[in-house]
Amino acid sequence: MADQAQVDQKHDKAPFDFSGSLGSDVGGFAHDLLMLAELQSRLFIAEAREFRQRSTLPSVLLLTGIVLGVSCFPIAMISLALSLAHLASFSMAAAFMVVLALGALTSLLLLIGSSLLVRKRMRFFRRSQAEFSRNYEWFRSAFTSNRMTRRNPINPSKEPNR
Repeated sequence: MADQAQVDQKHDKAPFDFSGSLGSDVGGFAHDLLMLAELQSRLFIAEAREFRQRSTLPSVLLLTGIVLGVSCFPIAMISLALSLAHLASFSMAAAFMVVLALGALTSLLLLIGSSLLVRKRMRFFRRSQAEFSRNYEWFRSAFTSNRMTRRNPINPSKEPNR
């Protein structure tokens, strides 16, 4: 999209530099944290907008197909049960139970297969997830780095000054 910057995927594990003003004082750290939060939210909004634009037509087609299939399904199942009762000389109850079992088994297999495919293939907001991971690592590194320097800024030993 025209309003999006490209995210460089080659530098996922860039080292963080804590020298200078980055994370050295509370105000600078808070400013950096707010800037990251704002940029993260802008990226999420841009990706949500892109997802909505790309998924509108497929979603409408999918919903139409589902409604049509669901409306035809009971008629097909009843027809199959009546045919089974007529051709195989089953009682009506037995024919309907066989069709019910076949329908339930087929439904279960389709649900399991589709859920596996959805998990494997559908990943939304990849850039937001990657950027959030980098931001989280920066925050964690900056926070632990600042805590370490505040604990023992001058005296590296654990003994208190007397």
